[in-house]
Amino acid sequence: MKQGRHYLNRAKNLFLDIACFLNGMTKKIVFKVLQDEESGFFPDIEIQYLVDKGLIKNHIFYVTLHNVIMEMGQELVSQEYPDEPGKRTRLMGQRDVLCVLRDYSGTDSVRSINLNYNHQREEEVTVQFEALKKMSSLRFIMLRVSKRQWSSSSNDGMSCYTFKHLKYMEWDWFPFKSLDSIDMGNVVVIKFAIKHIEKTLGRSQGNDPLIIYFHESDKIY
Repeated sequence: MKQGRHYLNRAKNLFLDIACFLNGMTKKIVFKVLQDEESGFFPDIEIQYLVDKGLIKNHIFYVTLHNVIMEMGQELVSQEYPDEPGKRTRLMGQRDVLCVLRDYSGTDSVRSINLNYNHQREEEVTVQFEALKKMSSLRFIMLRVSKRQWSSSSNDGMSCYTFKHLKYMEWDWFPFKSLDSIDMGNVVVIKFAIKHIEKTLGRSQGNDPLIIYFHESDKIY
C-alpha cells in the first residue's frame, strides 16, 4: 500500500512538472533531466502510466499534453497557495513569476520557474539575482525574456549561488560570460539565446551537460 502511494505520488509530480514546464519537449530531453541514477528513478514507467491514463499524448518523439489537461495541471499548482505564489511548487506566468522575483518572496518549495515571452505585455523590469537565492530547491529554470534587466548586490554576479538540484536551465540573454563560477553540478541541459558564453561547467567529460545554443528565430527543443 505504501509503495503504491509512493508510485502515484511520483506520477503526480511528473505530471505537474510536464504541465508546468516540460510540455512539448522531446522525450530525450525529458528523460535526461528527470532521471536520477542515485535514487534509481527513471521516468519511462511513470510516463507510460500517464499515457495509459490519457493524461499524456502517445507521441513517439515528444512529451505533450492536450491543452485542457495542461491547464488542469497548472490550475492544481495555482491552488496550492492562491495568494502566495512564492510558496507554490512551480512558478509560471508573467505576473506570478515577476511578483516573486521582485518581492523576494520565493521559498524552497519552488522547483521550477517558467517565464515566456509576451511581446504585447512585456515590460521593462529590473530583477535582483538574490531573488533566486531563496529558491534552493530549483530543478528547472526557463527565462525566455528580452526586456528584463538583472542586477546583483554581489560584485561577482552569481558566484555566490548554489543550484545543487538544478537539472535544466534555459535563459535567453544570460547576462554573464562564464558558468564556471556558478555551482550547479547536477545540471544536464543548458540553453542560451546567443553564443556568448566563454566557459562551461568545470566537470569531467563523462558528466558534461548537454549544452544547446540557439537563436530566438531557431529554437531547439
